[in-house]
Amino acid sequence: MKKQKPDYIYGVNPVMACLSAERRYMTKLYLNISEKPGAGGERQKQAPTNAKIEQIKEMAKKQGIKIKYMHKAKLSKFCGNRPHQNAVLKCSKLDYENIRSMRDLLGIKRNEEGQFDGELPVGKFYLFLDQVTDPQNFGSILRSAMFIGVDGVIVNKTNACGLTPVVSKVSSGALEFIPLYNVKFIQHFFEDAKKAPLNFKVISTNLEDNSSDFVD
Repeated sequence: MKKQKPDYIYGVNPVMACLSAERRYMTKLYLNISEKPGAGGERQKQAPTNAKIEQIKEMAKKQGIKIKYMHKAKLSKFCGNRPHQNAVLKCSKLDYENIRSMRDLLGIKRNEEGQFDGELPVGKFYLFLDQVTDPQNFGSILRSAMFIGVDGVIVNKTNACGLTPVVSKVSSGALEFIPLYNVKFIQHFFEDAKKAPLNFKVISTNLEDNSSDFVD
């Protein structure tokens, strides 16, 4: 089996979010050598440090993640010369959770009598995206989605943006927290969500589609 390549999450907020969410397997934290205690002599020792970098250090230490200091140019190689704010985290990749229906997402099952077990969720708010493949756009949407409090983001499996470090950076770390799902059979998914007992309201922003199958 081919070994999966790691991700390199970069930027203060994404790295902090990754450490907080603990959804990835994290192996090493790379910091600018200027953040190393005592770097630059006595003058550097007395200078105030970046509070968030110090918090990142403490979080990494508590989780047993190795910390390595290196020059800015070497850090930049991990993130394609994008702004890393002196922090890069080596970790496993994130992926979408595959689902077929809203019932799969909510973990709802039928009992032997054919009835739904447990209490049905009330007030859940999910965002569905189709053909949003640009990481800049996707990251911006995730950032806004987390701000307004969505319970999860669902994407069309055949037109999905990869969960890349760029998305994490643009989303300011929201990628690390929001539950993410993909679904293949879109028509079936929406029909299932709208049926009783789930009774989800589906609101579409596709102004060219006047079909009541998708816009209620």
